[in-house]
Amino acid sequence: MRAKKFGAMAMAMAMAATMMPMSTFAQEEETYDFGGAEVRVFGNKWNDLDPDAEGDKTQYLDAAAQVEEKYNIKFVYAKPDGYDGYNLGELIQAGITAGDAGVDILDSEPDALISLLSSGALTDLTNDMDQIHVGSLYKEAVTWQDHCYGMTFDNVGDTYFMVYSRDYLEEIGMDVTPTEKFMAGEWSYDDMKEYLTEMKAKLPEGVYPIGIHYYHWASMAAAANGVIQIDSDGNINFNQEGFIEAMSFYKELIDEGLACPIEVEKDEDGNYSDVTCYYSTQDMADQKFVIGRIEAWQAGGLADSIGEWGVTMWPWGSNVTCDGDYTTLSDNYYTAQSYWGSCVIPVTASEKTGIEAIDLMKIANDYYDLVQPSGAAGRLSAWEAEQAGEEPQIGFDAGTARDFCTEEDYELYDWAHNRVKYDWAKPFDNAKITSIWNLAAEIIAEGVDARSAADSAYTAAVEKATEMGLISEQK
Repeated sequence: MRAKKFGAMAMAMAMAATMMPMSTFAQEEETYDFGGAEVRVFGNKWNDLDPDAEGDKTQYLDAAAQVEEKYNIKFVYAKPDGYDGYNLGELIQAGITAGDAGVDILDSEPDALISLLSSGALTDLTNDMDQIHVGSLYKEAVTWQDHCYGMTFDNVGDTYFMVYSRDYLEEIGMDVTPTEKFMAGEWSYDDMKEYLTEMKAKLPEGVYPIGIHYYHWASMAAAANGVIQIDSDGNINFNQEGFIEAMSFYKELIDEGLACPIEVEKDEDGNYSDVTCYYSTQDMADQKFVIGRIEAWQAGGLADSIGEWGVTMWPWGSNVTCDGDYTTLSDNYYTAQSYWGSCVIPVTASEKTGIEAIDLMKIANDYYDLVQPSGAAGRLSAWEAEQAGEEPQIGFDAGTARDFCTEEDYELYDWAHNRVKYDWAKPFDNAKITSIWNLAAEIIAEGVDARSAADSAYTAAVEKATEMGLISEQK
């Protein structure tokens, strides 16, 4: 059952990663002169220019100084007055109404992006973004209905994936791992259910084969079954059969004792909250369940809590086909990117700075290239691959060990990056246009009929999004 440990192949791939292309900043010699203009910045790694920020800021200050020299500008950290972590879109809109957004380069969380798009607060860069040499997927992050408003500097594809303890599976006598099952192309709903049933027979009382939060299952499992809940074209898709099938499958796992039971409660406004829902890494360490989910940032300490661990991806239903091993999965097997940063230029920025919006985006790209070298190399190499007519490898540090335990783990993880699609459901939820949180709770935790619940939620979402001017018609 033991997978291959890191060996010569891993070392070679790690060495290759160090020879990736230089950043755009390193390649360019052109300088600009914007007359010492002040450029106000806020969000994500711009926050490291905050004079009041704690910690060593040398890397960020040095990068800012280089960019300032190249463009003859002066960065000014500009946190919006009254910002509480949740009201960014509201504050930017209010500033624009008064004639000045207060920020010229904004790295926005996606929650604010929805309100900024619907209010016309962002500069449309569609006709100019080809001047920014990064892979197209990084631009697609801020492309809504074919209009591009910026890009993301995030490690696209670093999203939820499933994990388990290899040590524990060996202890209970499972001869095959979920990694091996997925890679063999044997992780359909039927395959997974058969595997979990075998596992259940070997587990102590009170330990379940799998424990996933219903909200995470809704985005990731639906994507793996060919449905992005809300896609970048403005299509609201959670009434599609692939979504219904994915949600119904997890409810079936709960009903048959193969997944942790979930208890929720509804408040007077009709919103659900968890009473009992085991899904955290601590719950996994406490052996509430065997297969769980993490994000990449959680991988570092996972071995300390569950021992040698493995990676597997999300199962698929009848909407997706697989004709051999996992590399033969049909093109509509997706991994969902449900949260990402978005670097944008408010509509007042050019007038206030005297700098064209696309040049402000170049300034942002140069800054991020310097503070995020692996990201710079990944974004540029993706662009170069596309220019050569090749498929790029998405993700920073692809082909290297990182925090994974075996070669198979990072091979599968890197492969999944190239299946990523942006899912706008969480931003829509936080903007209160939809409530997929409630929809998922209804179906998986409460047992409401999936089709009727999804159809009702779909009708309400389309009406609200249309009123806000975010969509016109559905495909």
